[in-house]
Amino acid sequence: MTLGLTGTGCDGAEERDGGAPDAGARDGGVVDASAVDAGPLDASAPGGPGHVTYHLDGHAYRIAAQAGAVPEDLSASLDSFEVVAGEDGAATLSSDGAWLALLSERFDAECDGWACLFRVSSDLSSVELVGAAGAAVHPDGFFVIAPGGDLVVYAGTDGPHPRDLFVVRRVAGSWSAPVLLTGSSSQQIHDFPDLRGDGATVVFDCGPDTGDDRGLCEVGIDGTGFREVLMPSHLPPGESDPALQLHHPHYAADGAIVFEGEWGTERIWRLDPGAAEPTLLTDAFGNDNSPCILPNGDIASLWLGRPENPPGYHELKVMSADGTAYEMLVTGVDVDDWGLGCGP
Repeated sequence: MTLGLTGTGCDGAEERDGGAPDAGARDGGVVDASAVDAGPLDASAPGGPGHVTYHLDGHAYRIAAQAGAVPEDLSASLDSFEVVAGEDGAATLSSDGAWLALLSERFDAECDGWACLFRVSSDLSSVELVGAAGAAVHPDGFFVIAPGGDLVVYAGTDGPHPRDLFVVRRVAGSWSAPVLLTGSSSQQIHDFPDLRGDGATVVFDCGPDTGDDRGLCEVGIDGTGFREVLMPSHLPPGESDPALQLHHPHYAADGAIVFEGEWGTERIWRLDPGAAEPTLLTDAFGNDNSPCILPNGDIASLWLGRPENPPGYHELKVMSADGTAYEMLVTGVDVDDWGLGCGP
């Protein structure tokens, strides 16, 4: 059974985050609203519309970005489309809210035991295999789907590097063959892509191998203009040691890049357009991972450091764009750190 994300999204939880929690403590992603708390900050919680997708125990979920919301089990809702038994992987949301990209073994015989990428309508009424002329896309990493649902960028192993980024387009109802985006990269691993709002560029993890030492890189959607945006050897003011990794970059509406930076501990940082130095959003949250940005600018992430979370679960949090207010969305379960999706 291969879901295509093994080894690509973990943050070394066993070594740095208090160890792996007991899987028996998981409840399938449905959280009792009474267990959701406001956390240690004395601030009003952020508001506004939006949803977050996450993965837990072989199921993909979607939840409204407000405390007390009940997670929607996307996988269970899509059971009627199942062709072969299997599991679902991660899901991401298009920025217009109309589409999801979903990794799954279930909806085509070609995906049995080797997960494929599917385009799913937001109302869950349609499921379509992504792939040209019957050649399914089998990602080996994360992926992002553009507004309109007709463009997908994903990480795969069919390029000149161990893991590259590719783009596929849907034209007149058919998917194109994959086009390599990272062929000119000096790095070996490329993963966790995100599309800028205008669709012109992709920001992503990049590094020499599948372990740490990840930095942030960017390339045009046509494969030109590759550049290293920020690498772990860079020292922001006040930091004395290089970062172990920079991870999970996402574009804000103004073109800034929000990301997980591990200078000492995993925290959420922001690199403004044209800036040479990133800015730490808040030092209130250590072991804060895998951010994505909601339509109103709020930031969803997986936080392991809540005082009421002694096992160190990856719990789903949403905070304001400046980090001064937050709410917990999913607590008491260990969300898989494969990447989050944010959208309307």
